Amino acid sequence: MTPKRAFLFVVVLLQFLILQRVSNPDVGDYQAFSQSQGARNGAEAQQIDPNEAQARIASFAANLIKSGYDWQPGQMVQEGQEIYPRNFYLASLYFDMESDLRQNWLLTRARSYERQGFSFDKFLKGKYLSTVELSGNPQVKKLSKSQWQVDVRGVRVAVATDKNAKGAAFKEKLSFTFRIQEQQPRTGHEWGLEQSTLTQALNKFQTDGLKIIEYREEVR
Repeated sequence: MTPKRAFLFVVVLLQFLILQRVSNPDVGDYQAFSQSQGARNGAEAQQIDPNEAQARIASFAANLIKSGYDWQPGQMVQEGQEIYPRNFYLASLYFDMESDLRQNWLLTRARSYERQGFSFDKFLKGKYLSTVELSGNPQVKKLSKSQWQVDVRGVRVAVATDKNAKGAAFKEKLSFTFRIQEQQPRTGHEWGLEQSTLTQALNKFQTDGLKIIEYREEVR
């Protein structure tokens, strides 16, 4: 075979191998495959609508507060020596668990309510009922490609169930600024049994692909 024919043979072989790579990507190489297919077909990579992403973050923050501060009698979770309202505890799973942020969130709130005379225990025993109303839509600001800041404001009213008590037991103003990190969602039930409330919450946390990496509370 002449050098020229050998060179042409190598070129044809390389073209064939490249075509095979594009047409039959390795299992798990979906991202590379979709990008190469888009380039071949003249299609651009699909972009997430910024307005849709912003609405998703706002909804996440609103639900975190409205659900997290809805404490029902008898619904509790224990971690260590502390007993928390279940909804409040489950909401804490969205805080960064690789740092002490989540633990600080749980313990500072527990101590604060205890000092004010409205401990978790009183809600869990049904002595108080509470409801939350947001003060408008959460305000969302994009900080970077994968980070958002959201301000959420609301009021929680707790009412004593004692028939001799009149009016609200207390009114609490809620004012938080969260920094939220988007991360790659993970699918599958990797946490224990599917029917467990806790493992369902952990699995949802994984598939939502959001976590709180910083928060500030405004005392008003």
